[in-house]
Amino acid sequence: MTTELLTSLILPSGTLAAILASWGFLALMMGLLHKRKGAESPGGALSVADLSGSAPSSPTIDQADLQVRRGLAFVIATPLVALAAYALGLLANLLDDDGYVLFGLGAVGIILWALAFIIYKGARARRREAQWRDAAMATVAQAVAPLAERGHMVFKDFRAENISIDYLIVGPKGVFALQRLIQPTGGQAGPDSEPVVTYNGRALFYPHGREHLVLDQAHEQAERFSEWLSQGLETPISARAILALPGWRVKRISADGISVINPTQLEALFQYIKPRPISTGEMETIIARIQAHYAAGWRAPNPQSVSQPA
Repeated sequence: MTTELLTSLILPSGTLAAILASWGFLALMMGLLHKRKGAESPGGALSVADLSGSAPSSPTIDQADLQVRRGLAFVIATPLVALAAYALGLLANLLDDDGYVLFGLGAVGIILWALAFIIYKGARARRREAQWRDAAMATVAQAVAPLAERGHMVFKDFRAENISIDYLIVGPKGVFALQRLIQPTGGQAGPDSEPVVTYNGRALFYPHGREHLVLDQAHEQAERFSEWLSQGLETPISARAILALPGWRVKRISADGISVINPTQLEALFQYIKPRPISTGEMETIIARIQAHYAAGWRAPNPQSVSQPA
């Protein structure tokens, strides 16, 4: 009985090992053949062309595409290996009359195919999220472009000690620290509309809950940058915080707090916002100081949004 049981496990266990080995081989080969198609542009001063042009595929999307292809390869390879094991069993006369070997072989094939499908489905979901994030960041960049066309200086991904700002905008109306908040809509937006987030000057009220930390962080980052920029200047410079929420329509019910907008509202905001004028000399000094910070050898990491609330 023990010998028969062990014999009946040979083909299913061999099939299990063969399928897992094929997964490892496919993952290794696809990784070796994989080539990144694009990278995030570096931080620093941006031209109109930098902001308006189409961005290359990001490393995040590129990696997500690789994971989807791997998952699909697993889905295809698993039944093929199981069928090959069945054919081998027939040729080698490993199938028993009671059907235990065939049952074990089928169970291994079905379970691993289901696992492969789950891997594939999860990879597709991660790719959709990465594509949404890239599209959201591109929306913000395109919204900033008209400001550069009108003579504002725009800097991307400013990083210093305890300072992390997605876009710095320097112009006649003052200095602005713009942060992106990449908050997926969860499919709540209709084809011709965007989901609504309500802003009362102190917190953001989403359909799924309340969030206020990102507002505090955006304001704090602008304050820290103001302190950094004002060192050594005769007149302190105060940068104002802006929070951009791509994919969301912002319903503001109070005049308090920082500016929170959909990126498409950025140009209108700059038309009507109360200016904190800076002279031509001050503007040149500010731009020179920021440019010197980048020129000192600093390099931007892959940009992240100000926060990822749960």
